[in-house]
Amino acid sequence: MDALNSGGCLREEALKREKEEKETGGSSKKAKTCWDSDLAVDSATPSISRRNKSRWDETPTTIPEDYQYFGALLQNEEEEDEEKLSPEKQKELKIMKLLLMVKNGTPPQRETALIELTDKTREFIAGPLFNNALKVVNQCVSTDGVEADYIRNDILPEFFRNFWVRRMALDMRNYRQLVDTTVEIANKVGVGDVVGRLVEYLKDDSEQYRRMVMETIGKVVAKLGVSAIDARLEELLVDGILYASQEQTSYDDNVMLNGFAAVVNALGERIKPYLHQIYGNINWKLSNRSPKVRQQAADLVSMIAVVMKQCHEEQLMARLGVLLYEHLGDMEHPEFQGSILGALKAIVDLIGMTLMTPSMKENLLPRLTFILKIRHERVQENCIDLVGRIADREAEFVPPREWMRICFQLLEMIQSHNNGIQRATVNTFGYISKAIGPQHVLATLLNNLMVQDHRNRVCTTVAIAIVVRMIQS
Repeated sequence: MDALNSGGCLREEALKREKEEKETGGSSKKAKTCWDSDLAVDSATPSISRRNKSRWDETPTTIPEDYQYFGALLQNEEEEDEEKLSPEKQKELKIMKLLLMVKNGTPPQRETALIELTDKTREFIAGPLFNNALKVVNQCVSTDGVEADYIRNDILPEFFRNFWVRRMALDMRNYRQLVDTTVEIANKVGVGDVVGRLVEYLKDDSEQYRRMVMETIGKVVAKLGVSAIDARLEELLVDGILYASQEQTSYDDNVMLNGFAAVVNALGERIKPYLHQIYGNINWKLSNRSPKVRQQAADLVSMIAVVMKQCHEEQLMARLGVLLYEHLGDMEHPEFQGSILGALKAIVDLIGMTLMTPSMKENLLPRLTFILKIRHERVQENCIDLVGRIADREAEFVPPREWMRICFQLLEMIQSHNNGIQRATVNTFGYISKAIGPQHVLATLLNNLMVQDHRNRVCTTVAIAIVVRMIQS
């Protein structure tokens, strides 16, 4: 009997426990339904209903780095003046908040924010949405602890598929964000993975898109080098930058020029097999009618001359020097003349004039003394610098009397208000005194101390000091 009573009690306790579990489960399910209800999107407004803000719409916890990308949102919340903003600004802040929830929020916040971003893509407009999404991608890939393999396998394919499209090159803000984000990704996963995906776009039909690709590749290789680029990718890369350079029609800025030079300089001695192709490209551009095209060709020579010297291509550099000399004296386009003088200066500084043609050796300096009269700061500075390089490297090609005539002409330049021209003039006096002896140069400078202009006397004193230093060395 006791056993039966005991069994009955146990049965009653089991039934009671089962009933309690059912009630608990029902309550739990009811609570979940209420939570789902709280997450519901208010169809009357583009944002989540304000009555649920305390549950999920609160701004997630932020870290100091977040202020770089979400500063406008966080500052606006501190000031609480959202109603005073324009509808476009409110929409942009809403996108930033949803993306911050995706990045830092709780699981329910992330899920709901992704739902709203997906459902309202058209309403939010692709431009602002992409712009802010790139900020998140940039911060996520630069965060410590995010593995390179994860970025390479899970982020990189979708990133290039969705963001590296032509329309991104049309809006300057998206353009800039995309370039910076891609450089940050390359910093994490390496040069090869990023350049390998970008190199084919150097031959895209859109020039603005090619421009964005060239700038990105240039920044990546300048920052990270090319050690991870294999021989096949190297060929594709050089072929791509040559194609992009040849097809260039807009020369309003130096983006293509800087990108081209960055790739050449990063490759270093590896560029040697391609230097004759690059020479052909420069020669073709120097023959162009547009002075801007010719100017960028000359600027490229200045930027890659050191690499050509490293590749032991002195003969090719001398040929370039003769080409540049032939374009010397175009008074109608002083900016182009400044670039020609800068390129000649880079070549003479590296290889001298021994390999130049006799005509160039004899006539270069007399032509430079004529160009010195052009009242253009860039022309004057580069011309004086080039005279100094000739005095330092190849003084024997010029008779002493000619050097003294140049000294008298340089006295006019020493009182220039341009610091670069002053520096070049003072240094050139030093090179000339070293070439022909200091006596006559010092006499010329000492006579110049008698002028009344204070600035002139100060610069002359500096020139005398440099000449004395040259004597002592």
